[in-house]
Amino acid sequence: MYPIVYKVEADGREAFNLPLSREAFSLAGFGEEIYSASLLKMKWEEVRGMRDKLIAETDWTQMSDTPLTEAQKTAFTTYRQTLRDIPQTYDDPGSVIWPDKPTL
Repeated sequence: MYPIVYKVEADGREAFNLPLSREAFSLAGFGEEIYSASLLKMKWEEVRGMRDKLIAETDWTQMSDTPLTEAQKTAFTTYRQTLRDIPQTYDDPGSVIWPDKPTL
């Protein structure tokens, strides 16, 4: 089962709900370049989704009434910023190295 690309646009044409496969893109009249760009975009969306999940899991560490020490809070602040910077730090979503979550 292939993931679905909800909208593909190229050369003034559009396709909706297209399976992310070379064959489907070819049958829809889109070339390898459009397929590769769509695949890369989907991989980055997966990375951002994971990043957002990891940030959300540590939201509590930034509250003013958190029971963490200043050093722990700073460690989590740094961790969260490193996560936020991932899309600007890496060129390839497959090469992302996830930072280690600080221990409590």
